[in-house]
Amino acid sequence: MYYGIRWPYVAHGGISYGAKGFFGETGFISIPIAPDEEPISDKYSDFLIEVAIHEFLHVIDNMYELMGDNSFYNPDEMSKWTSYTRPYDYYVWMLRNWPVKKWFNLKFGFNAKNCSGKIYVSVTFAGEIPATKIKVDGSYLPSNGSIWVEIGNHELSADKEVMLCLKNGTIVRYSFSKWIIGSRTNQSNPLAILVDRPLNISIECKTLTFSFATSSTVDEISVREVFRSPTFSPNGSIVVGGPLANKRSEIAALSSGIKFGKNWMEINGTIYRSTWGKVDYAVIIVKDRIYAMGTHRYGTKAALLLLLEGLDFRFLVIKWMDLNSNGDVEREEISVLAKG
Repeated sequence: MYYGIRWPYVAHGGISYGAKGFFGETGFISIPIAPDEEPISDKYSDFLIEVAIHEFLHVIDNMYELMGDNSFYNPDEMSKWTSYTRPYDYYVWMLRNWPVKKWFNLKFGFNAKNCSGKIYVSVTFAGEIPATKIKVDGSYLPSNGSIWVEIGNHELSADKEVMLCLKNGTIVRYSFSKWIIGSRTNQSNPLAILVDRPLNISIECKTLTFSFATSSTVDEISVREVFRSPTFSPNGSIVVGGPLANKRSEIAALSSGIKFGKNWMEINGTIYRSTWGKVDYAVIIVKDRIYAMGTHRYGTKAALLLLLEGLDFRFLVIKWMDLNSNGDVEREEISVLAKG
């Protein structure tokens, strides 16, 4: 606010309402409450212009503040920065001394806006893990992109673990490690934050590659054909093969209400019958480990191929048909029957 008292006149001046202002817009108002000169005169015109410039500089200062830069000169602080006695001289000095490149950093309207008296700023989520699920105040958001968030207190949260197949055909588990907000990091999840300016947020994750547990040479060959440089372990994170081929699958199948026979499997009362080398079925279950279980070797290999597309499910039933009669499993021959 610009004001003054010049005897015998009363106060005069102007006000500005910036980006956080009551009126809900960015702008300024020049209000000569009681001018110190005759209304129709050059001096009065100069006074109006001086007030308008002063208030407009306050608006700019306010917009920079909202962008996170508090270094713009305050038009009320002439004696702090200079030895000038005339406001005009100080305003000229302000504009000439403000770094040119900083004008291009002022992006109000692009990453901050005012809607119905409420201030919103852009929060940009970035990261190398596109399936990481992020929540703001309990609502899921895409991990890459920007949203408008009202200035104030909010809660960020992220899924603690995401399992994907993104690294050269090798399944990788991504486990939440920490938030990166600007130049700061925080390991809390969920995280309470104050949003008072545009933010860039990303997530750092830990990675752990999976190993495979197989019991047959055929299933091991399928794993090597589908995945690049796989590792095998009796206690592997991915159990390959149904209960008839791999006893490690038996408990997981029974606890999920799934039964297997020589040429069939039953799920929730539905029986899926396979024909050797022509039609096969499989189920993928995500529990303490991942179970890829086919009625025959073909269904198991089909399940492995679908694992390459990531794990956005806990339960998947698939069907394979040898459409080109070549005796091998190919992605276009696999269809999803149920997903949960």
